[in-house]
Amino acid sequence: MLLVRAFAWGMLLPRAHDRGLQAAEPITIDVNHASLGELTALPGIGPSRARSIVLFRLRHGPFASVDQIAAVDGIGSDTVAELRPYAVALPIDSRR
Repeated sequence: MLLVRAFAWGMLLPRAHDRGLQAAEPITIDVNHASLGELTALPGIGPSRARSIVLFRLRHGPFASVDQIAAVDGIGSDTVAELRPYAVALPIDSRR
């Protein structure tokens, strides 16, 4: 009975946009400051690719743009296109 009430309650409530609530804004991850864990939140980036990004960053300095990630071993233009909406490349001296 409780489960039925909970389900019905959820179905009867107006949707968020009908109540004037706004959807959460998507976040972007700065590839020049991101940790391994933060990088793995990007689409197409797992632990191995995240390590490659950090290693590239250490060897070559900060990324000038998100497109430069394509220079990292194992990351191609398709992966960059997939993560572009969620990633930025801020200058290394800027604060979050």
